[in-house]
Amino acid sequence: MSREELDGPQQAFLRSIIAGQAVPRVGSVEDIADAVAFLSSAAASYVTGSDLLVDGGAIAAMHWTGAVRPEPVQAPA
Repeated sequence: MSREELDGPQQAFLRSIIAGQAVPRVGSVEDIADAVAFLSSAAASYVTGSDLLVDGGAIAAMHWTGAVRPEPVQAPA
């Protein structure tokens, strides 16, 4: 999520999603890099065919709360 998205027209919705996550903050480049480092390491040598969600619990929170995405906002012409 970019800063422009977070401060854009759907700001209230996006901030409410972030607040409802298990980790209530926007993810960082380091969060993704840490996941890549783990999957590239010997510690993950037995990991196969799995999805590793690095989203602070956003997908799980949407599932648990039944949250839905709002209608897309059209850019001004």
